[in-house]
Amino acid sequence: MLVFNKKLLELKNMLSLQVRVAVIEATADVIQFGNGKSVDDVISHLAQRFFDPSSQVSVCYRCCAVRDSVALFSGN
Repeated sequence: MLVFNKKLLELKNMLSLQVRVAVIEATADVIQFGNGKSVDDVISHLAQRFFDPSSQVSVCYRCCAVRDSVALFSGN
């Protein structure tokens, strides 16, 4: 699953808005519920989404980052 998401993130210029949002949400779920080994593979691609020209994509990234941070620090 993560390799698939990583490949999708690498094709960022060819993806539509809805696909980029879905990839971010799926990758965030894998990071949140995974074992943590997957973060190194996708962190640079997720960081690029922070500066995505589409506000919907960058807002989705921020929401996922906050959700994962809250879950991490609350122990869930």
